Amino acid sequence: MSTTDDALAAIAQRESGNQNIHTKIPDHTASGYYQIIDPTWREGMGFAGVDPSQYPTAMSAPFEVQNQVAKALYAKYGEKPWASSAPKLSNVVANGQPAPLPTPPPPPATPLPPGAALAPTQPGMDPAVMDAMYNGTSVAGGPSSLADAFARAARAGQQQIV
Repeated sequence: MSTTDDALAAIAQRESGNQNIHTKIPDHTASGYYQIIDPTWREGMGFAGVDPSQYPTAMSAPFEVQNQVAKALYAKYGEKPWASSAPKLSNVVANGQPAPLPTPPPPPATPLPPGAALAPTQPGMDPAVMDAMYNGTSVAGGPSSLADAFARAARAGQQQIV
């Protein structure tokens, strides 16, 4: 799969759940697998060499045609046609690879005293686990390192790791 295919797969998943549907937003014309609005659809059909009279909306076209038009739009504009729904789409696919996990902060130069609060604490992470990791100790069942903790948090759906 190419980077374009990976990006378009991510777009279709996010935009429609890989379904040929019409948007649920009132007064919007977005439709199809890629939720392309009608003016952009007409423009993309021109880029892709598809007869605009054959498919008046994205949803009226079969997947293969929608994919052809989405590829043409992506080749011309990149992520721009889908930017409003995913301002961080570039984090989903970068050069055909998933975005890397955030780099954890380095541990403090000197161990923290037991019970000392870390600032800021990580949502969803037990402060005792964070303290133990910073102090170079471990907690039963807890992550073995800060990198492991960050990876677990990212896999658990943490969107922002500070």
